[in-house]
Amino acid sequence: MLIFDPSKRITVTEALQHPYMSALYDPSCNPPAQVPINLDIDEKNMGEQMIREMMLSEMLHYHPEAASTKGYMKLY
Repeated sequence: MLIFDPSKRITVTEALQHPYMSALYDPSCNPPAQVPINLDIDEKNMGEQMIREMMLSEMLHYHPEAASTKGYMKLY
């Protein structure tokens, strides 16, 4: 699932059918979307470093206290 190249990732359906998700997902309560969902981010040709920076920025948006931890500087 955590693959940078979207063409190499498993599908959402495959992810939901993975044994790890079996206790969390019930297809009868929440069936997969019936139409394709296109994410613009998958169409952009971004390098790994750019994606890492975007993920870090998103994390810090919800957990700003993480910036003050010792491990934060190792991410750069």
